[in-house]
Amino acid sequence: MSNSRILLIAIGKVDAKGLKYECEKLIARINQYISFSLLEIKEFGLDGKLEIEKEALKILEKTDDRSFKVALTDKGENVNSNEFFEFMDKRFVDNKSITFIIGGAFGLSSKIIKIADFNLALSSFTLTHQTARLVLLEQIYRWTEFKKGHPFVK
Repeated sequence: MSNSRILLIAIGKVDAKGLKYECEKLIARINQYISFSLLEIKEFGLDGKLEIEKEALKILEKTDDRSFKVALTDKGENVNSNEFFEFMDKRFVDNKSITFIIGGAFGLSSKIIKIADFNLALSSFTLTHQTARLVLLEQIYRWTEFKKGHPFVK
């Protein structure tokens, strides 16, 4: 997977010290297997629709048309870990890179959801964007371990 890469575009920073530590630890572990980058886009501090539209413009500036784009949204497809592993394997057959996009407190603009190649829901529960980041990183890390042949706790 030497030429493959994953980019995570996320609105805002992780504030909670423990949560930030866990995210950083997972990113370091993922990078041992595949090139992984995190791009944090600053929140603008606007209200609702105006905020997500401004965030959408920044996200669009940072996305690569050649990358397979995955928008995390509560309206996306809900998959379990094994289905996620299969999803990742299939993406890297046709693509050299995957870009995951996590919105901010107000979610993602419909523009981003429309340009995404796939819409993914991490849970039936509503998650904060910071929690969604940790859950996604954990699943990507589990996928890398699965690819190395290591068992994982289901």
